[in-house]
Amino acid sequence: QLRAPYTEDAARAGALAASLAGPAYGLGDDLTTLDPARLAFGLSDDVLAFAHARRLAQPTDLLANPAEDVVVTPAIEVLVTPDRTAAQPPTAFSAEGDGGRLDVRFDWVGQQASVRRR
Repeated sequence: QLRAPYTEDAARAGALAASLAGPAYGLGDDLTTLDPARLAFGLSDDVLAFAHARRLAQPTDLLANPAEDVVVTPAIEVLVTPDRTAAQPPTAFSAEGDGGRLDVRFDWVGQQASVRRR
């Protein structure tokens, strides 16, 4: 999740997204061959703060952007019911850590993430 071909922004966003799983956070890269700068994304204070949060991160904008159209993908058309829709994933999450509240906001299109500590 950290190595090329991902951009640095995408690698950082990927590490933050994975860290929202809390203690289940893990890196899927071979750490012995990973560029040190990329490894720093996966072990950054922000990422580890979410991974070690007292409670799992919760979306703060769940269903803020409901889907307007029914989405049917040919590959899974058999499994999709006519009333099923697809909405954008949440973009904002919050968790309580040892240092206070942590907020992360994802720009899924731009593959970026920003963290704020309160």
